[in-house]
Amino acid sequence: MTSPLTVERLQFLIEEDIYIQGLLERRLARTYSEFLARLRADIALAVQELALNPQLFLNESEDATTARLLLVLKGMGYTADHNNAGGGNIDVTVRQIRRGFRWIAEAKKFDDIGSMRDGFVQLSTRYVPGDDNEGSCYGGMIGYLRRPNAAECMNDWRSHFAEIEQATNAAVEDCELLGPFGFNSSHTHKESGLPLKLWHVCVRLFHGPEDKSAKRSKKHAANLEKYGSGAPASSVAVDIGPSAA
Repeated sequence: MTSPLTVERLQFLIEEDIYIQGLLERRLARTYSEFLARLRADIALAVQELALNPQLFLNESEDATTARLLLVLKGMGYTADHNNAGGGNIDVTVRQIRRGFRWIAEAKKFDDIGSMRDGFVQLSTRYVPGDDNEGSCYGGMIGYLRRPNAAECMNDWRSHFAEIEQATNAAVEDCELLGPFGFNSSHTHKESGLPLKLWHVCVRLFHGPEDKSAKRSKKHAANLEKYGSGAPASSVAVDIGPSAA
């Protein structure tokens, strides 16, 4: 017979099982900060899972990879979709309907600094982000990286981010969840005049094995020819000039 679910037993399950902990925190979130903290932890978990099998997504489109991420979030109980609202096609919109919480993100193929910049300009000037009742707006920049040296590529984006015209006077901080593969930024949102706090996320999808079997494989030939044992991140095009949204 199953033991009764006492408060002590429930607390034990929460401490021992991240999935039970996540379920309860999603359902019990009463403030935007609680909603956001749980959502970020869930996205970090999903991103880390995708990075375990990059060989499955070598030639996948930007929208297809985003759809995978949305499916994971839906499976966790979020209302998550590609939403046509707020001035355009928002790649990722996550909502907690019960309390009206909302978070948006722009997802881009991280081909170079320019592609990330274009996504940021769209996110920060075209769309209406989610907000809390303390006077801040929130969103995210998600980059699908299929190149080597992910930490260096992300550092390049972080270094050049504050030089973008639309991110003037931006403050940048480390990301505890993703370490070198993420960072946080804050700058004034043009429409609202409120601080726009963004979470910049790198989804690592490079796959370039160099064993004999991989070198004979047509599937890996393009990556091996393009990057060899790993092209430096400095080979990334750095273009931070004006861009149309």
